[in-house]
Amino acid sequence: MHFTIPKAEELKDKNGAAFTGYTIHADGKLHCVVRYRQLSCLHDQLKRVFGARALPTFPPKKLLHLNSEEVEERRMLLERYLQLVSQDSKVFSSEVFNGFLVSAQLETQSAAPEQVTLDVYLLNNYRISVTASSTLQTDDVLEKTCQQINLPPRLTYYFGLFMMKKTEESYTIVRKLHDFEAPFISLRTAGHTPEHRIVLRKNYWDTSYDADLLEDTVGRNLLYVQTVSEVEWGWMSADTDTRARLTMLQAKGNKREYVALAQQLPFYGYMQFEPCTCDFPVAGTRARVSIGNKELNIRIPPGEGGARNTVREGSFKVTRMRCWRISSVEPVPAEAGGAGPSSAAAGPTGPQLELSFEYLMSRDQLQWVRLASPQAVLMSVCLQALVEELLRRRKGLGIPRPGEKVHNVNFNYLTRDGSLQHVNARSGAGDSEHVDCDSGISFRKLSNKLSQLNLVGRISLASNRTVENNAFDEIGDDEL
Repeated sequence: MHFTIPKAEELKDKNGAAFTGYTIHADGKLHCVVRYRQLSCLHDQLKRVFGARALPTFPPKKLLHLNSEEVEERRMLLERYLQLVSQDSKVFSSEVFNGFLVSAQLETQSAAPEQVTLDVYLLNNYRISVTASSTLQTDDVLEKTCQQINLPPRLTYYFGLFMMKKTEESYTIVRKLHDFEAPFISLRTAGHTPEHRIVLRKNYWDTSYDADLLEDTVGRNLLYVQTVSEVEWGWMSADTDTRARLTMLQAKGNKREYVALAQQLPFYGYMQFEPCTCDFPVAGTRARVSIGNKELNIRIPPGEGGARNTVREGSFKVTRMRCWRISSVEPVPAEAGGAGPSSAAAGPTGPQLELSFEYLMSRDQLQWVRLASPQAVLMSVCLQALVEELLRRRKGLGIPRPGEKVHNVNFNYLTRDGSLQHVNARSGAGDSEHVDCDSGISFRKLSNKLSQLNLVGRISLASNRTVENNAFDEIGDDEL
């Protein structure tokens, strides 16, 4: 996850009193606006569940009114706190943390619970209409969707819900939806336009999991639909003869053989990204990035980066990435001699996002590789998910099942006006009373949580989040 607090702004409550609101972005998109005391209340509750030692230091309270410099300092410290605390997998998967964020999203959007019909699509535009509360969290919507199409519960979390933007020829992945948000509200925030859709697609990277889906009729159909769509979009490399064979198998409705043939194609099971700019092999190189099969792949078209008549590739194994980070960089004007990745990818206004990773090029050489792309945050999320899955497999753990989640955990959400809501984390609703957050808090201690993987390391103070890769420590001589 990539949490940032890009700004603090002065707002007014319903009584006209001024307060400072901190804007929280998740994966580069606005999620909610909260007050300092709301985050402080969250911290107090997390301490009761996990203990103070398991949490980073929370920015201290101050008695006097903050000036602009102090507000900016607090913004940076709160951002750092969120980034650090979200990197503890036990905290990030807890109902208290997710419940707080979804409650803050609902409050920010002034969203009251109501029965709605939420459309979830497959990649072939097939629509699954789910009737549920507008405040239902992502995992609950996912489970309802899978139940509705009769997918066995054990296969539910082989899939995930993604916000995608439909184009004339394909889809562009905007981001993965997480359990700290309500998909209906997130879709409404995105504009609720026909272009933006919530899509059900695979949520794993190791293609050996395909075998589990192929043994089930519904799972096989879902896998087949996604594979056909990605072949048609050109996400996989196939010569003319192979495409003809795939077309024949599709015409015959032979789904198992279609998937088996597609699995042999380069870039099967990869996520493809929009063209970006990188400094590999030279600064200012335009390229296509894809992530899958334990690697980040960069394809450089003819005429770019010194390539003449052929497509060049760079394959960067995740086990050789020591760390990676997301940066916000200002575009460099061409007249100023800008030739780095950010200058070539710069849009008409504002800073650009850049993904950088430190790569072990040889036994004694670490080198930074930089990619400037509006999808940089999504790339980072994919790398982290890939590494988490890799570590789970090394520990003998598979894909989580619905029964491993904790449901009906109560916690307290402090609203902007100081009311404390007793909330059922899976319903997003509760009763309110006006109390102080530091007193009278009671909630059930979490138990039977998912097996956890603590993946991360340090995060810089200025929203250039650096993620250290635990899989890097396990590199053997055969990988050098």
